[in-house]
Formats: sequence, C-alpha cells, structure tokens
Amino acid sequence: MSGKRADEIGNEATLEYGRRFGALKVKGGYNIYKGASIIPTYTPGSMQSIIFMLACLLIALILFVVIIKAQRS
Repeated sequence: MSGKRADEIGNEATLEYGRRFGALKVKGGYNIYKGASIIPTYTPGSMQSIIFMLACLLIALILFVVIIKAQRS
C-alpha cells in the first residue's frame, strides 16, 4: 500500500468517526494537515448560538431595567 493510499484511508476514517461522534471529538486525517482549529466555531442556528443570543438579550434587559430604576430614583 502506498503512502498516499494510507493517507486517504486515514482521512476517510477520520471523516466517518467525525460524522458518528462529532468532528471536535476526532483528531487526525485532514485536521492534522490543514491545522484545523479545535476551538468550536460559530454555527448559525445551532442550539449554542440560540442560547448565547438569549443570554445576551436577558443581560441587556436586566441592564435596561437597572438603568431605568436608577434614573427614577
């Protein structure tokens, strides 16, 4: 088996395990060669991004209420 073929098999296995278990939990294959970041990236519409936006809105609302109450005092 040539080196190139072994790389292809490794990449295919990495992609398959990434689909099964999540890309951030699998190392190897293309990730090594492309220097892919292990830091999660922003994915529009994901549950994490929705929770983050709701948390930001809640904090903004709390600050708004605090500012309004401070001005009335």
